[in-house]
Amino acid sequence: MSDVLFCTAGFLERSQSRLVGLAPDLATVVLVDGETVSDEDIKRITIAFFSSDAWPERVEAFMRVVVGAPKLRWLHTMSAGVDHPVFQMLVDRGTRVTTSSGASSQPIAATVMMYLLALTRNLPRLMRSQAAHEWAMHRWNELRGRRVAVLGMGPIGLEVVRL
Repeated sequence: MSDVLFCTAGFLERSQSRLVGLAPDLATVVLVDGETVSDEDIKRITIAFFSSDAWPERVEAFMRVVVGAPKLRWLHTMSAGVDHPVFQMLVDRGTRVTTSSGASSQPIAATVMMYLLALTRNLPRLMRSQAAHEWAMHRWNELRGRRVAVLGMGPIGLEVVRL
């Protein structure tokens, strides 16, 4: 028996050639806007990928299919958070649930650093001054030698500390 992947039309459109290269025998059941997934197709699904294009408009339709898929062995979600009870219900019935935790840690940590620099330099004030064509000297605080508290030492927190 080959696996049957449940995914969105957008994900399949972006990834089909790579999927075929990695798993040529992989069949797909696709969530298409405005269409219903048939009961026969739901019964065939063995794996599912909850991609970012399903959020937030298609969450309900996607999860309805996932919950109704009796052969589902694996659900992967693009997000890190799986604290909604539906995920525990899937785990309880034997479905492996995996996340993309850490996949965006580097760009998010870089954004955190950008905000820290913007705050220490009072960027909003500098932008207002520039818009008003005021070129007065402004003092700011440096990050060097300062202590920063990082709440949460998951992949994002660890990357912020590393930077």
